[in-house]
Amino acid sequence: MITMDSAGRILPRVVCPSCSTPITVAVPARGIGRPRPGDLSICTRCGDVLRFRPDMTLDFATVADLMDMTPARRQEVGWAQFLVRTSRAKQLPAHPVNERKNPCENIKDS
Repeated sequence: MITMDSAGRILPRVVCPSCSTPITVAVPARGIGRPRPGDLSICTRCGDVLRFRPDMTLDFATVADLMDMTPARRQEVGWAQFLVRTSRAKQLPAHPVNERKNPCENIKDS
């Protein structure tokens, strides 16, 4: 599948680096516009926080990206991740990550 922008330019194939889901739509949380390099996104399949590279492909958000957010924005991102992951947990087989009650709970190594 070829994805084009509104001007008819072919865009790179964009997939989530975590779950390999093709990303076909990216909209800002507030307002209208298109993503720009450096913007953050959340995969609606796995819930991982991602960052647009200069070539508009996706990479994992860094700790610095997350720390640059205001506390209110971090809370919004955590809530969005919680919603994605709990909705997916209803569709996925039992797994320790899906059974956590608190989306911010640390995963401890066994």
